[in-house]
Amino acid sequence: MRGTPPKRRAARAADRAHDSPLVARREANPLVDLPADVLDLIVRHLNLPSACALRQTCWALSQLRLSRGQAIALQVQKAPPSYAERWHLHRERPELCLTKTWSVSKFNHVSRAWRREWAGVAQITDAAPTAALIGAFGAMPPFSESRAVLKYRQLLEHAIEDRFWDVCCGKDRYRCAEGHWVAKSLSHEEVTRLVAKMLESVRLWYGSASFYHTEHGRFGYTPFLLAAEQHNLPLVKYLHEWGHAQTVHARTRMGNNAFALCRHRLAKTGHTGEEIEESAVLRYLCHHGVEAVPMLMTIDVDETDPLRWH
Repeated sequence: MRGTPPKRRAARAADRAHDSPLVARREANPLVDLPADVLDLIVRHLNLPSACALRQTCWALSQLRLSRGQAIALQVQKAPPSYAERWHLHRERPELCLTKTWSVSKFNHVSRAWRREWAGVAQITDAAPTAALIGAFGAMPPFSESRAVLKYRQLLEHAIEDRFWDVCCGKDRYRCAEGHWVAKSLSHEEVTRLVAKMLESVRLWYGSASFYHTEHGRFGYTPFLLAAEQHNLPLVKYLHEWGHAQTVHARTRMGNNAFALCRHRLAKTGHTGEEIEESAVLRYLCHHGVEAVPMLMTIDVDETDPLRWH
């Protein structure tokens, strides 16, 4: 009998502890007991609305950091248009521009119109590497009742699409903290990973109008033709598996195929005849049915608008 009172007091103390707000909160939010690195990993796999909803459940989870892509997506959604949307121009998807003629006036007036219409969004996207923009695009839900959310997602797609050519050429161009344009060189493997995300996650077009909304739209290149010209074997292999019809038989508007472009570029960059004959890209192209033909017309696609990056 002498041991009964302590047991009862202990039981009542346990009941009071179980009823405390802290315990109730932990039962309602079991995630708060997980390690911080695990929570960060969970947040990175959520889209922006889900990540924000999780952060609002309690104070402990509100301290979780958003991924860089999610943070950019949140910034973009807070940027207002530069002027009334009823005056904005419509930019068609590249696959709808197959029969349209590219011109400088169309490029400046329509393709780049979103940068004038949404100057705040353009400023945010210009300061982010391409991989971060792809992450921001993925953080936004593809389906939403909000027209504004879908519009911001489309703007991120435009920003990524505008960089498609440069990424295929091994350059990631964006503004540094000082406001100057920088061009980060990418390895062939890095280029292949970024292009794969552009095609698989962003669903960019991979045909002859892929670069219609860039200043290189006049040439009618496909990503495969550009990869062959850049002598990027990993990207050539990936794109050949991705879209066979747009690779083996693809030609520029000048009539040049992947073999002619690759061979011409190797000669232009100072490779000897023996080195050209030993080219792994040329061997791969011939093995997969690309006809070994000479250049029909020489053009210099390396010339760009110098005002674009300065």
